[in-house]
Amino acid sequence: MIIHTCCIIHRNKFVNRSGEFNQLQTLYDAPQGGLAIVYGRRRLGKTRLLKEFSRGIRHCYFMADRAGEPSLRRSLALAMLVESIF
Repeated sequence: MIIHTCCIIHRNKFVNRSGEFNQLQTLYDAPQGGLAIVYGRRRLGKTRLLKEFSRGIRHCYFMADRAGEPSLRRSLALAMLVESIF
């Protein structure tokens, strides 16, 4: 599932985020699991959206960067390992 964010946050409150939250909830509730790719312009609240949604539920948060593929694989594996420990 790919979620494009286009709303901004005003004074620490989400505005028009119910659509994104519903998409994430549908994916989370799916028995087969899934992967959410959230993208959009800078400073729109993508990280905050995911942190708010994942509050209180088991999850693995991983932010990719422009590192090479081997480095990204190691980082993702470490993020998943750390989450499985806690």
